[in-house]
Amino acid sequence: MRAEAERDYGDYVAARAAALVRFAFLLCGDWHRASAPTTVDGRPATLISYAFPDGTYPYYGLLWQPVDGLWVGMFASTKDGVAELWSDVDALRLDHAQHLVLPLRLTRLPAGAHLLDCVAAIPVDQDYALAMVGVGDGHGNRADLTFGQYVRPDTEAGQGRPASLPTPNRTVAGHPMLWMSNMFVSDDYEGVPLALSVSGSYNEATATDILTGLVLSPNHKDPSTWPSTPVE
Repeated sequence: MRAEAERDYGDYVAARAAALVRFAFLLCGDWHRASAPTTVDGRPATLISYAFPDGTYPYYGLLWQPVDGLWVGMFASTKDGVAELWSDVDALRLDHAQHLVLPLRLTRLPAGAHLLDCVAAIPVDQDYALAMVGVGDGHGNRADLTFGQYVRPDTEAGQGRPASLPTPNRTVAGHPMLWMSNMFVSDDYEGVPLALSVSGSYNEATATDILTGLVLSPNHKDPSTWPSTPVE
């Protein structure tokens, strides 16, 4: 069971970290992963590290069970290295209910869809930070919204990403968008790069309806001003 959870969390960290430092590196396999046993409050834990060629700082992930049957995973990438991760672990409170907020809200979901997962970050030296939210019906139909991931012009073109997007070919809720196969992309959606991908039976019409109900917070830096839930 533990080996399974460690593998699943390793895959999760890899997927999320790749989104933060460019998914193309995962596709080409140009990254390095290492893991080591450790403890959190006396409980067995696994520390996972990732190094990406274009990443300014390495990524560190930690997996442990604060109590039997409950797995917790955290990851961080800052100038403070692994010390930041341990600081975040020390600050984590599991003895009272909490909720996660994002600088956006999805007000129109496909029938039967609900929140599946989300990732939030607080910007430090820029006007916005990465936010990700996944919704779906739990039966292979899924939509993933990524907020603030790519900034263009891309200075690392040639690594599998165009330096700039092609001309938008759709207009959704008054916003010029590029539709590519199963994804809407915009370099400037109310001032923020944004992408929405769909899978399963979800299609362009589904993605269009989801974006029509997207509401962005006017303040991308202050979590106290963000919606209380990312979906409604």
